[in-house]
Amino acid sequence: MSPSFSATALAALLPDPPGISAHSIASDLTLLIRRGEIPIGAKLPPVRALAQELWVSPGTVSSAWKTLKGRGVLEGQGRAGVTVVKLPDTPRPERYEANRPYAPEVRLDLGASSPDPALLPSLKSALSHLPEYKLNSYERDRIVPNLQAAATDDWPYSPRSMMAVNGGYDGLRLILQTFVSTGDWVLVENPTPPRVLDLVHAAGARMQFLPRDAEGVIPEALEAALDLQPAAIILQPGIHNPIGTVMSKRRSEELVVVLNRSSVLVIEDDGAGALFAGAVNPLASRLSCPHLYVRSYSKSHGPDLRLAVIEGPDETVTKVHAFFGYGAGWVSRALQEALAWLLRDDDTRALIRQARDIYDHRRAALSDALCAAGVSFTPGYGLDLLIPVRDEGYAQGVLAAHGILISRGSNFTPDRHHAAWIRVATSVLSVDSAEEIARLITQAAH
Repeated sequence: MSPSFSATALAALLPDPPGISAHSIASDLTLLIRRGEIPIGAKLPPVRALAQELWVSPGTVSSAWKTLKGRGVLEGQGRAGVTVVKLPDTPRPERYEANRPYAPEVRLDLGASSPDPALLPSLKSALSHLPEYKLNSYERDRIVPNLQAAATDDWPYSPRSMMAVNGGYDGLRLILQTFVSTGDWVLVENPTPPRVLDLVHAAGARMQFLPRDAEGVIPEALEAALDLQPAAIILQPGIHNPIGTVMSKRRSEELVVVLNRSSVLVIEDDGAGALFAGAVNPLASRLSCPHLYVRSYSKSHGPDLRLAVIEGPDETVTKVHAFFGYGAGWVSRALQEALAWLLRDDDTRALIRQARDIYDHRRAALSDALCAAGVSFTPGYGLDLLIPVRDEGYAQGVLAAHGILISRGSNFTPDRHHAAWIRVATSVLSVDSAEEIARLITQAAH
């Protein structure tokens, strides 16, 4: 039988430093659970009883419980007592890792939505043109002037304040850690990339999923979700990963009307960046509520640049940059200058346009081959195709047996009853192999 700890017994186990806080209670309990002094299944006392023993407010204990619930350590209601359900984990991106399945012999990785290295610009020329602007300085500049100017030239609207970060997902991580607290609600699209779901989970937030059609998030669903008073919402204004559609201008305008009636932080994630030649319809330029726009350059100019740019009102960007001070504090000025040179180099710009055409050709080749084989789906933009299947596990297994990796739809959505589908990357696909891959996908789909 699992033990129950009275308020007196639990208070005796906790250290008694000056000024007990919710953070110290959560940290001390975590240590006791790891040591086994509080076992799995143990029942902990009600909030008010423990607060009285510790001479703190009930809100302090409740906040500590909230933190541990966000980590999955505790379950139950504070007034009736809570139960220890598992050991505290070392945080890790579980959804993203699950999206990289084991295969005995990988012949073709179509699971990662990654650029073809052969279509990326060479960094040698860019690095050979580095100016001496503050190289090896410890000054925590937000962004070097050359990169700010080059990024501004291609920004989808008139930008305000900018800062450089170490890639798009790292930018999202910084934003969430800056503005989201344990227990807060964050609104995300359904489906959403596994890494975004992992980042929101790591922030200790609760997620509300918003359905999306071909034009973007459904306005009525967003309006209903705002009743939760969420801390943030994450949207994809450009090519949606994994669906492949692009938010329409009409839908962008509709969402702005809804969001401007709230104070929620709007985070726009533009992962495709320069690889999309069409019109992007960001909300940022028309929002009165706080916003941040994250544009990544990894897929277009190279993942080893590790660079993205965050744009938003100066006050909002300042807060993110201040939190960045806990870690690196600034992004390598050498890499920023390299990207700035690439963004303005005529040969590189021509290469990016050529890469867009090649990616479109590869996606179209597989799309045409699948249609010819009788597979019904909606073609989109970007580096992937979303393909309906009868059973995701079966499809993944059949393709893995042929040395082909793909991504399962269940890693992108919380809906256990969603229609089964897989995401297939087309970015590294040879046009000559499209018919063979389509034949294997058709076999796996049915």
